[in-house]
Amino acid sequence: MNKKGISHVDFVISLGIFLIYIMSIFLYIKPLGPVFNNDRLVEDIRDNFEDETYWVVKKVLLFVDRCDVAYPVLVEIKDDNALNGEGYGKKRFTVSGKEVKEVFLSGSGELVLKLVITEGCEAELGAVSDIKGVDVRKVNSLKGLDYSELKSKLGVPEAKDFRLIYDGDLIGREVSGQGNVYVREFKEFEVSSDGVVTHKVVNIGIW
Repeated sequence: MNKKGISHVDFVISLGIFLIYIMSIFLYIKPLGPVFNNDRLVEDIRDNFEDETYWVVKKVLLFVDRCDVAYPVLVEIKDDNALNGEGYGKKRFTVSGKEVKEVFLSGSGELVLKLVITEGCEAELGAVSDIKGVDVRKVNSLKGLDYSELKSKLGVPEAKDFRLIYDGDLIGREVSGQGNVYVREFKEFEVSSDGVVTHKVVNIGIW
């Protein structure tokens, strides 16, 4: 019998068992503490920021064919979170004769428009378009939150710190220490209650 060949087989078997053991360690023994993917975490913070600050402004054309009285047309919006400068989800118009007006109504939930016409006037609503973007008032409300509450709302893990800069304004905590900071920057659309859209830069840093 070739004992040299048997020793080679034993070595190969031993090596195989050793490699399987090492692989098992990597597969089944978890590292201490959670491991975060920075790209994924920044995307989650961005998504949560948009969930907290986005709203919808509806742009609708109002066609007035005839009008004989003052304040004849009232456009209402049905939404518990409606926000308008002229009342709770309502805009009333003084019109004369035949004209077309652009109406902007805003809220954050499911928006349903309703047209109320005073007797002596003929009017109808035209096409409706949605303008979705950031409501600056909701951004300002985030600034007033406690840091731990802000982290919870934006989905930042306890083990991480962050700061978000919206159009130059700091939200969260300024970078501290000498550790590595992972930074991403992107653009958002800010929408006013009268449908004006402006571009804003958002910068997120985590460490």
